[in-house]
Amino acid sequence: MILLQELLVHYETKNWKNWKRFPTLPAGGKSMEIDDELYLKGFREEILEDIRLLEREGLIFLKNDDWRERNYDAARIRYRMENIEGVYRLAGCEPIWVRWERQKADLAGWRKGIATPWINRSLDEWEEKLSNGTVFAASDWAHRERVCRCLQGLDELERLSQEDSPQFPMYLRVFSNHYLGNSKEFHRQYEKTIIGMARRLNPEADADSEAMDDGAVLRLLHIDNYSQELTIKGSLRIELAGKCLDTADYPYGLVLNEPTIRSARLCEKQTIRRILTIENKANFMAEPMEEEKLVVFTHGYLSPCERAFLTELVRILQDQGALVRYEHSGDLDYGGICIYRHLREKVFPALTPCRMDIETYEDCLARELTEEISESMAEKLAALSTDPQLGELAARLAADRRVVEQEALL
Repeated sequence: MILLQELLVHYETKNWKNWKRFPTLPAGGKSMEIDDELYLKGFREEILEDIRLLEREGLIFLKNDDWRERNYDAARIRYRMENIEGVYRLAGCEPIWVRWERQKADLAGWRKGIATPWINRSLDEWEEKLSNGTVFAASDWAHRERVCRCLQGLDELERLSQEDSPQFPMYLRVFSNHYLGNSKEFHRQYEKTIIGMARRLNPEADADSEAMDDGAVLRLLHIDNYSQELTIKGSLRIELAGKCLDTADYPYGLVLNEPTIRSARLCEKQTIRRILTIENKANFMAEPMEEEKLVVFTHGYLSPCERAFLTELVRILQDQGALVRYEHSGDLDYGGICIYRHLREKVFPALTPCRMDIETYEDCLARELTEEISESMAEKLAALSTDPQLGELAARLAADRRVVEQEALL
């Protein structure tokens, strides 16, 4: 039934999107050229058999000039659009308008109850395509159904995060097993799709992977490959399980795991007068322990759990009227500057750079500790030249097309 399939493809691609009057089927005569390749591939007999069948059913007709050679080689066939349902019936295929209605109903059901704005915006795009007459291929729609299961899971995690539920964040494989029934399917099939959607529509996610890597995007969505941990060095006073603890008792630093972060209560009286966040682990380890200084390892972008904890610390320090310096030290490159800006916007409004300046860069340049970057990366840095704090550094790095990894400072 190769000609029947070709006729349905012709109808669906050439005529379907030109009308929006369902359930009244469009009317009018149409013609379809028969591709010469079908004859070259040896389908002549099958084509002629389909022509005879369709003619007997009154679904197509041919005029004399539609034949190259009568009853042997047809160049085109003619049909009435109002009769196309009969072609679907003969081919044993579901009509496109039935698939269209089902996909619209599927989408309405999938998105029911979803409250996260960026997820709804992504589903609005699907709905708009359907409203414009798009009918997705069966394989594509099956893929979207699985993507939507992931989106439903992300919406649930967002709700749990607002309720301070212990069920979030969720490990990546646990998320995959819970919402897809397979612990590896999310990573293998849907992770890149979800990250791409989030980069484009979630205002918290940076569209540029050089500014925010995929792992950081997933952490924004409350999915992690590992437990969210806060690595610190210095004096932080917390109340945990009825006991008051001071992390200054651990002079080489310590790690607060996610359950500890969630369970601990920050004491209202703190001795902190300087908070220094550090992007890279080696530099964090090398930073000396000092009184009234809290050093925080950010591992790039802080997780939502860490951000909430540190934001509460900022509030407490402000309430007690302490004069506190907030500083960040990171890579002297595009990603490092983006991380700095993110910290300033989301956690520490009074943040200032530490060892992220022209003097530090020139010292590394003189000691041949810089690395060359591409022209495209230099253009990204140049776009940051208006930043009130790191704009001058960004412009210099862009002009020289060189950057510094923070570990070079050790």
